[in-house]
Amino acid sequence: MANHLQHIEPSLRPLAVPIGQIHNDQDNVRKHPDQNLDAIKCSLEAFGQQKPIVIDKHHTCLAGNGTLLAARALGWTHLAAVTTGLSGSSARAYAIADNRTTDTSDWDMDKLAQQLAILQNEMDFDHLTTGFDDSQIEDAINKAMQIEDESMRDVAIPDSYQVLVACEDESQQKQLFERLDEEGFQCRVLTL
Repeated sequence: MANHLQHIEPSLRPLAVPIGQIHNDQDNVRKHPDQNLDAIKCSLEAFGQQKPIVIDKHHTCLAGNGTLLAARALGWTHLAAVTTGLSGSSARAYAIADNRTTDTSDWDMDKLAQQLAILQNEMDFDHLTTGFDDSQIEDAINKAMQIEDESMRDVAIPDSYQVLVACEDESQQKQLFERLDEEGFQCRVLTL
């Protein structure tokens, strides 16, 4: 496997294009503030590139400008891209539609809360790779739990029993972690 393609889903690697050949869409209507780019970078680091960006015949990015910016920031040299035959007004309309269509959807708050809670309690998984921070996850769970119509409430958040222990120093933390791990407890180290 070529080292410069290792971050691309193997089935997408035949679509790899050198990032240096791809141009940002100067007319892109979607802004990518730092928080958004950080979330995209986090996702790319955790999962790699799982879907291609869309470029036109001039290698201008029509869909996936945030992914392109984040990949550049990560120092990636290649991205999987599909080249569309759209041009002119059709290409511009597609670029807008690609961004707009996600805005017109809604979250299923029950399912979102349930899945985020499960991921948050998963000991060996970084739940922040979802793009939600801990306070946003708690807000989603609280909103789902406060649904007024009982018939609409279908949130099954599994119980999770955890203990947070304050240690005197890193050495004590390591010893306690190793002891609990040997006893079969799922543990993770947290430094605040």
